[in-house]
Amino acid sequence: MNIVKNGYNIKTVKHNTDYFWKKVYNLKIPRYKCNNCNHNFYEKDLLALPNCNYSFPTILAALSSYKYLGSTFNSISRQYHLDIHEFINIFDKYVAEPKLTYLPCVVSFDEKFINRTICENGYSFVLVDWLNIKILDIVSSRHLDRLDAYFSKISPKLRSYVKYITMDMYDTYLRIAKIYFNNAIIAVDSFHVLQNLTRAFEKVRNKFLKKYDNGSDELEDNSQEYYLLKKGKDLLITLHGNLSTEYKYNKKLHMHINERSFVNYILMIDPEIDKAYWLLQDYLEFNKCLTKDEATNEIDEIIDKFFNSGITSYIEFAKTLSTWKEYILNSFIRIYDPNKKKYRRLSEGPIEGLNSQIQKIHMNSNGFTNFNRFKKVVIYKINKYLPYKF
Repeated sequence: MNIVKNGYNIKTVKHNTDYFWKKVYNLKIPRYKCNNCNHNFYEKDLLALPNCNYSFPTILAALSSYKYLGSTFNSISRQYHLDIHEFINIFDKYVAEPKLTYLPCVVSFDEKFINRTICENGYSFVLVDWLNIKILDIVSSRHLDRLDAYFSKISPKLRSYVKYITMDMYDTYLRIAKIYFNNAIIAVDSFHVLQNLTRAFEKVRNKFLKKYDNGSDELEDNSQEYYLLKKGKDLLITLHGNLSTEYKYNKKLHMHINERSFVNYILMIDPEIDKAYWLLQDYLEFNKCLTKDEATNEIDEIIDKFFNSGITSYIEFAKTLSTWKEYILNSFIRIYDPNKKKYRRLSEGPIEGLNSQIQKIHMNSNGFTNFNRFKKVVIYKINKYLPYKF
């Protein structure tokens, strides 16, 4: 109780929670002395944190605004009258490093190209909570040795919670899943299978584009076959039943024509295009199967059709279907989503949406040179939460 005042300390604190106004306070922080032990101490500063010349509300407001996907270090610095390096230091100091604290029932593996400065060969590995659509973690490489080292550090108990894994057709992900999640069901995303099929069909279309190209720079002045194949690119990979029947006038063809008729004109160009188109349509219909059992009954017939098509790119696609058949069939499994209160098919849909957000963050920032900061920024903005260190 034997405490006496022993002067004060002047502390300059900036308080900027308004876009237009910048306030500076000179605070007198009283200093006290204990006569019993001669210990000196200061009164608690209620406006700013220790050894910090920005007010606590300023830090909270700036960090909260930075959660907006389109915000950048530069834009927040201008808004709160901070130097950009000051705000970067605030973010680094007061936002905790992301840590993998849990693994959910369903996880997704995918990669995202960032740049070669902070990621090995430019690609980062993204681990996602499939049901809650949250980023669990980001690794600076998708190579086997790096992922092996990463997952080996996760406890077997934590890994045992994972029952389903979605991924694309990347051998490294399959090997990792089998080694560290041997009890999980692995599903290959249907979008990536369709992407492979579309590329196979494009090889057929491009072959005839080259054949009928007369060298004209203007599409309207080129051959009718070239025009049809060029304009019909998107129509050819659309489910036939979804093509419009509304008639519109076409200057090149000098007639009113709908999308279905337009496609029919393309199919008359060559029997190979016709065969390739209807095989693609067969797979699009197969991909609409409602259950894994339905898909299991049909997939062998689909594979045989592609193998016997005589089209080189389709034979390669058939080999892909045969190699990944088990995991493609698993993609027809439907999991109940308590958030949306409905069953959802296993796919990479959620992670593809997150990848577009990562791309936006990376583009807005004009690139990162520090991977750990990049990871923290992405998880902080997309998940909208990381604990603060106050």
